[in-house]
Amino acid sequence: MAQKGRDDAGGLALRIQLPWKPVKLPTKAELEEEAAQKAARAAEQRQRLKDMVDARKAKNMRDKEIHIKLLKDAAAQVECAESSAAADDILKRIDMEDYEELKKRIDEAEATLQRLKGLEPAEQIGPDGKQGAKLDLLDVTDSELTPEQLAEKRRQRLAKHAADARAKLKAKKEQERLEQEQLLRQEDEALRSDPERYLEALKQRHRTAAQRVENRKRRRLGAATAGASDEPTAAGCRRVSSEQRHRMRLLARAAAEGKRLPEEDTFGENDRDWDVYKEMDRNYSDSEVEREDDTEYNWTAARLQGLGQASCIVDISGDRPEEAQPQVAEDYQLCLGVERIRVPELLFQPSMCGIDQAGAGEVLAIMLREMPAELAERCASGGLLITGGNSAYPGLDVRLESELRSSRPEGRPIRVVRSPDAMLDAWRGAALMATVPGMFEGAYTKAEYEERGPQGLRRRCHASYSLPFRQQGP
Repeated sequence: MAQKGRDDAGGLALRIQLPWKPVKLPTKAELEEEAAQKAARAAEQRQRLKDMVDARKAKNMRDKEIHIKLLKDAAAQVECAESSAAADDILKRIDMEDYEELKKRIDEAEATLQRLKGLEPAEQIGPDGKQGAKLDLLDVTDSELTPEQLAEKRRQRLAKHAADARAKLKAKKEQERLEQEQLLRQEDEALRSDPERYLEALKQRHRTAAQRVENRKRRRLGAATAGASDEPTAAGCRRVSSEQRHRMRLLARAAAEGKRLPEEDTFGENDRDWDVYKEMDRNYSDSEVEREDDTEYNWTAARLQGLGQASCIVDISGDRPEEAQPQVAEDYQLCLGVERIRVPELLFQPSMCGIDQAGAGEVLAIMLREMPAELAERCASGGLLITGGNSAYPGLDVRLESELRSSRPEGRPIRVVRSPDAMLDAWRGAALMATVPGMFEGAYTKAEYEERGPQGLRRRCHASYSLPFRQQGP
């Protein structure tokens, strides 16, 4: 099916409709069912991964328990050894230097096992420093200690700071847990009072938080891309470049400090010392607002998941492919605009497609000039017949007549006639010429064409050869 265009190519455009079958769009219920199935598959995948992690953790716990039992058995054998030589032989078989190292390995293995079980290690020291590892060197001045004791003092100091940090973190987590429980009780109360209103408000909160997080990621990605281009015109480029230079200086400084001579290390005594690692991380942000947005998004997503509304969760994990738009009839249309004019124009301007030849109007004008004057006038005034499939182009006869008129002297008549049956009249004309006596004398035969090719035919046509014109009476 073809229909005329209205705007393209001055209203001459033609649109051709190709075969097309409308695609049935999924209904809202089908989309919801597909989203629910996708969420169920994701939940199943998460559960499968969790089971794998739990199985690996259980295996590690069993291996660690066996390892601890072997170490304790070795320690018992050392304690029951009849002589120091026998004890040293037992320690040597298990690659231990002395009994103290064996006890230390047992304590470390038990602490690791406790952490695997989700418990605090038994040897962990409390904030008061009175339990677990000895901290007897912290209150002793450095001048009273040997180099070995100074190294031990640094280890005790780091252990004390680490224990204090863990205690603070544990207290903070406990406080957050209590706050979350209080918030959850309030949310449950609101859900019971008005379920529909609560769910709608929760979805809106989730969409708002997801939008803020996505906007932040988009801005950060755009700033990083601009910074990599080294364009000094944008303020974001200068800011990002400055941050990158500062991060590189910190990394270079940390690498250089590893080559220095050993000296007393006080790193970690101040809690702000650990902020240097945050500055080295390009993805770290110290913005309280950003952390609140992330917390809000994660909490609302988990809440919707727990209430069976997983299909409403907005995915911000990465770039999502755009949803394919349903195809319509216009997607299966061919629009022919200027092409309808350019294709027949090649008959008059072959140079448009890179062919260095004269056009049809110019060739006809040359032919008329090369013919005898009387014969040329008879052809021009009697009518030049155009035939063949290309003569079916609308306006071709008018265009040829116009070009020939411009090349002839003023006032001389010219007439171009279109063949009534353009598709077959060319064959009829060739059949008529075949009946002319002597037509095939000196013709280019098939054997000659196979031997010499088309170049031989061109040379033959350029030779002085003409057909006898049949003289007709007036």
